[in-house]
Parts: sequence; C-alpha cells; structure tokens
Amino acid sequence: MGKTLRTHGCAALTDDVARRRSRLGPRTDAGPVKAAARRPRPQRRGVIILVVFVIISGAALIMTSLSFLGRAEMRSAALVGRTAQAQALAWSGVQAVMAELDAQRQEMLDGRDPQITDAWSLYGTGSERGMIQLLPLGPEDELIVSESAKLDVNLADAESLAKMDAFLTPELAQAIVEARQARPGGRFDSITDLLEVDGIAPELLWGPLDKVQVQRAAASERDADVHFERRLRSLQRGVAGPEPRGLADLLTVFSIEPVIQSTGRYRININAKYDDRMHRRIARRYGEDLADTVRQFRENEPDLVITEKQWYDLLVLTESEDRQTDEYLDGFCLDEQKYTQGRVDLNRAPAEVLAALPGLDMDLAAALVTERETLSARDRAGLAWPMAAGALTEVQWAAAAPRLTWRTSAWRVRVLGRILAGEEEDVEVAGECVYEAVIDLSSPQPRVAYLRDITMLETAVSLRHLLPAPPVEDEARADEADGTPDADEPSSEAEAPSRFSSRRDSSGRLVDRPTFDTPETEEPTSPPPDPPYDGRDADGAAAQEPGGEKPPVRQIKPIGRWTGDR
Repeated sequence: MGKTLRTHGCAALTDDVARRRSRLGPRTDAGPVKAAARRPRPQRRGVIILVVFVIISGAALIMTSLSFLGRAEMRSAALVGRTAQAQALAWSGVQAVMAELDAQRQEMLDGRDPQITDAWSLYGTGSERGMIQLLPLGPEDELIVSESAKLDVNLADAESLAKMDAFLTPELAQAIVEARQARPGGRFDSITDLLEVDGIAPELLWGPLDKVQVQRAAASERDADVHFERRLRSLQRGVAGPEPRGLADLLTVFSIEPVIQSTGRYRININAKYDDRMHRRIARRYGEDLADTVRQFRENEPDLVITEKQWYDLLVLTESEDRQTDEYLDGFCLDEQKYTQGRVDLNRAPAEVLAALPGLDMDLAAALVTERETLSARDRAGLAWPMAAGALTEVQWAAAAPRLTWRTSAWRVRVLGRILAGEEEDVEVAGECVYEAVIDLSSPQPRVAYLRDITMLETAVSLRHLLPAPPVEDEARADEADGTPDADEPSSEAEAPSRFSSRRDSSGRLVDRPTFDTPETEEPTSPPPDPPYDGRDADGAAAQEPGGEKPPVRQIKPIGRWTGDR
C-alpha cells in the first residue's frame, strides 16, 4: 500500500511538471529560469511611473516659476524705465521754463510778469506720448510764483514775523529767530527747516494737510473742465486774493536780486570815490548837469558816507510826476554789493507780507494791494507809485522803501512729466513725475536753486500718522522742568544740545549744507566791453572805495544746490 501511494505521488508530480513545461515552451538549458528573471514585476513598474511623474511635475513647476519671475523682472524693468523717462521729461520741463525765463530778462528788469508756456508735447508714437505741463502752485492757482513776493525768513526780525499774527505769536516769532541764529551759517536752507522749531507743525507750515495736494492735469483733453473750474475759482476770489494756506505761502529763503539797472549794468555807487569814470557813467544816463552836481557835492564832502535813511529821505524830496525817484532808485546804490536779499516785490506780494514791513500795517497793506490792481504794468514799474497814488505818506514810504523792490529774480514752478499710453478715449497714464523747482535769474547764468520730487506728496501726507513719535525728553530734563532733580543723576552738569542744532528735515533725512557759485573771497572779474547781460558797465571794473574807512560788508551770494545744467 505504501508503494502504491508513492507511485501515485510521483505520477502527480510528473504530471504537474509536464503542465508547467508546456506553458514555458521547448526546454533549453536554464531557459525557463532566465525568462522568468527578465519579466518585470507589476509592483516595480508602478514605482517607476510614479517617479517619472514626480520629476515631470517638478520640472513643470520650476519652469512655471521661472516664467512668472521673468515676467515680474520684465515688468519691474519696464516700471523703472517709465519712471526714469518721466523724470527726464519733468527735468526737461524745468529746463524749458528756465530757458523761457532767461529769454525774458529785460521784461522782468522792467517789472513785467514773465510769459511762459504751460504745456509741451515732446514726442509721440502710435500709442504713446510724452507730455510736459505746468501745475497750479500758489494760493491763487498760479502756474509760476514769485519768491520775492514773500518775506525772507533769514533776514526778518522777530517784530516783522510777529506781524503775521494769523500764524505766529511773538514767542514763536522769537523762537524762529533764535533757531536761525543757532544754525550753521545763521540761516535756514529751506522753509521745511522751520519744522525744527518747537511749535511749528506741518499744518502751520502748509495749511490743513488733508488739502495738501498736487493738482495734476487731466490725462485727456476732454477733461478741460478742470482748467475752467480753476479759472472760475480765481475770478471768484476778488481783488484781495485768497487767504494764505500757511507760512510756506508767506516766507522764503530765495529772495535775491542783482543790484543792476534796467539796462543790465551795475548801479552806480554814490558812496565811492568820485572820478572821471563815475562822471561818465552819470552823464551817460542822467546828463552833464546831474554829473556836475554830484561832482561838486563829492568834492565838498569827500569822506561823507550817505546812509540808507539819508538816501531815501533825499528821494522823497525829489519826488515829482516825471518819475525822478524811480530813475534814481534804478541807477544808484550805496555800496559795492552785487546782490541784495530780503527785498519784497511791491507789485506781487500779498497784504500779509507787505504788512510785515517797517512803517506798514494791515490796513495800509490792503490799501496798497487794492490800489495796484487799478494801475497798468507801466505805472507799477517802480517804487514811487504808492506816494503818487496817495496810498502812502512820504514818511511811511521812506520807512518801507528800503525793503521793497519792483522786480523778481527767483521763480517757483511745478512741472509734470507724464507718459500717456493709448489712443483717443482709452488714454491712460503710464508714468509720471512732478518736480517743484526754484529758478534763480540773479546771475548771468540761470540756475536751479531748489529741486524737489513731489510725485508722492499725497501719499506721504496720508501716511504721516505712521511716522514714529518724537523722542520723549529724558527723565533728567523732565525732572529739571518739575524742579525735582534725579537722585541717580551725576553731579557734573553737561550742557544740553540745542533743539535747533539738528540737521535733519521733517522726514528724518540729513540736510546738506548749501553750496555757492564762488568762494566768499573770490574777487569779481571784469567782463569784455558792452556784454549782453553781465551786470557790468561798459567802463570795466567796479568803482573804488571812498577815502574814509568803512566797516567790511558781508558779501551776498545766491544759495542753491546746482548751477546751470545738472
């Protein structure tokens, strides 16, 4: 029986092997084993497919990221290019205004207003244009503002500043004077330096901050109603004009004027030693009779130095209908200075500025503003018309006249450089830049005395609450104010730094010291005879000092950051 079971088991095993061999094909040496080894297993095949899918997905993700990064770089480069292009357009506008003002020097020497272009189109393509426009700037939405129509904060005393009682108290006026004296050079470099004075807030300087804005021009000519509304507001204000928004409308640091005649030559210094050269200059303009009179006077009083008060009292005596006073003011001066500062433009200053001058008050200033609106440009070309019109008495005029002028050599403008993209109704702003500049014409070469980018002015005003609060006084200062010294304070007393010594502006940036055209010790040179506009007369060098010794006079130089082209 056991043998039978073994026989049946071997038969079953033999049959099973035969069935497997039939499935594997003909038998070869180690063939079935190798064939089975070459066939991939289903589990391994799935892993390979998953790895390939992950690699492809990662590569696609990397390519997509690089594509987005490339597009961002392209857009960033385009934005930088648009910004640089808009800045170049705005700077071209500043240069264009400077060139137009330079071409009208004679008109401004005669006291007339400059005429400037308010818009330029520099280039245009099928879908893009480069435009330059002047933006409203002054309280009356003027496109150009006289800096001489403001009071020079670097020369005004506390009494004059206190007359602007709508903005300043006597204590605050005195604080401004002290702050000015504590600064390097004894002067403010910009009106924004007033923010360093305790009590001068941004609202006091510029007016309500929610109304501080850059009145940008419309992107399309179809919005011409903007200009019409601006003109209408100007007409509705009346003769007296609008109320000043803040101290920035009344104060300046750029009131400078060359001491030259309307002919473009320097004025004649009547305190200089009389010689044949002075005789020729006086005779050429005023005739031999006046030249002989001045010679006799100087020969009898060779050492006499005519003071400012004596000079203007003498001019009052010569006042007549033939405009002799204005002729003498235009032709003569009392020293060898080539520039004068702090003169207020009688024909353009608002009543608040005129009232701050010696001998005047708000009632007299308002009468002057009202009277000058009734006069022609020719009648206002001088300083004597307030006496002729009866707006001022002789005493009042003699007190205020040394601080007055009828010309302006420094002008402030706002220039918009704008790139417009699109056509007709689909015009949009692709880039823009707004520059505020002060252009100084007091020297033969016109120059930019001040330049500021105010493109983001509204944004800066809206974010002003995010600025850090000013540092709180330390405990020692606080205890000193309370009269209770700190027990931990050392016995040695250290001098506290002046609160006026900071050289940072309202934004916290360091303020650079001003640079001048020439050093203080440089002597003026003699130009060639009869130049078109060099401030010299046709006879050569400046006149000599009188025989008597005079105290040295500080040379006045224009201030600013650039001269000529950048």
